Amino acid sequence: MQTAANLERARAAQDVAQQELESARQRGSYLATELTAARSGVFIGDSYNDAPFSSQRVRELDLRLAELASEQEQIEARIAGFEKQIRAERLRLNKLTSAVLNARVAGMAWDFLVDDGEYARRGQDLVKLVDCRSLVVTASVTESLYDNLSIGTPVQFRLFGDERIFEGTVTRLGGSGASNLYANLAVGPSAEHLERFDVTVSVPELSNQPDLSCAIGRTGRVIFSNGPIATMRRFLTRYGV
Repeated sequence: MQTAANLERARAAQDVAQQELESARQRGSYLATELTAARSGVFIGDSYNDAPFSSQRVRELDLRLAELASEQEQIEARIAGFEKQIRAERLRLNKLTSAVLNARVAGMAWDFLVDDGEYARRGQDLVKLVDCRSLVVTASVTESLYDNLSIGTPVQFRLFGDERIFEGTVTRLGGSGASNLYANLAVGPSAEHLERFDVTVSVPELSNQPDLSCAIGRTGRVIFSNGPIATMRRFLTRYGV
């Protein structure tokens, strides 16, 4: 990321400035030693001593020390500037690590499409949300039963392990090979489901039940008015069995 690169460049520049400062300090220490020796009448040069030129050398060393002091101030100012830049980059980087997302629907997060620390492009999908207000039931039926169904056919639905029966209606007849119809649904079809004929059922009362308001992935039984179970139920009701 651009912010991380800027932070690394600032750190590298700070390291260079600190090295320059240390070198200047060492040079200043060496020149201070030469100055002390020159003031005592001894000129320290390349393996020889030259007392007659000590006064001139003292003036040179005083000038050099003043230059080094100025360089030190400049380097320290650069280090302070780099440290300020690093703090600013860290702050900006921290702000970019999180963001507030406003969802258009009231639901829950179902699938995260990016990992922590991954770079996301503009317009890229980040997370899939589930709208629990639009619960639907999908059923897999035989071809003979499918041929007797139509949009609006009344049905009854009961979850496995639950005695409550809910009224519903057929809202879509997907037929065979209906896998593409599940693109916007939280749960996709199983291989066994696609071997038969797909039917979508709307059961509005499910969303009104506190314990079933977002019962995604639950399974149950759909009873069609034209199906064999409903026919058997009508027969038993007719004869009081």
